[in-house]
Amino acid sequence: MTIESTTLEAKIKKNKRYKQLVENLGSDRYNIPFSVMRTEIKQLHSGRMLSQTRPTSPKFGRKFIEAAQVEVSVRSRLTEMRATLTHIQSDFKSAIDHLHDYLCVKYSDRLRIFKTIKERDRFLTAILRDFYEYLRKIDTLLAEIAFVVEDIDKSGYAMKSMVDLYSVIFKNEGRIVR
Repeated sequence: MTIESTTLEAKIKKNKRYKQLVENLGSDRYNIPFSVMRTEIKQLHSGRMLSQTRPTSPKFGRKFIEAAQVEVSVRSRLTEMRATLTHIQSDFKSAIDHLHDYLCVKYSDRLRIFKTIKERDRFLTAILRDFYEYLRKIDTLLAEIAFVVEDIDKSGYAMKSMVDLYSVIFKNEGRIVR
């Protein structure tokens, strides 16, 4: 980096709007406990009971119903987490985009030390890297949630197929109809 770019970076980081975004990142609204949420997602996923149900067990019916209830509650909690993260992600991405545009306009003369628009954009992106990293962490959590919800949905389909199969078997008093 040149002296001009280092000076410009320092000036941008002292900017009132930049500081506001840094403060927002530390506020309760945007302070996402990523490791706590990741642990909760893993615990919710590993605590699902469907894989523990055995059709040969005498308590299969009751365990199957309990497993279905657990699936619904886990999916509900994950949906709640997804909604919260999506809202924060949307708000924060919008704030970063607005700040990026503002900095482009506010410091347009000083940014001319970079020859191309792409270089100017990369310079500002580098300054805002911590904010983009925060968004990447949200994306990762949302992807993890999506995997677990997709697994729950597929399990739900399998559960429905099993129930349909058992209802056909019991309707015919255990005889398999050909």
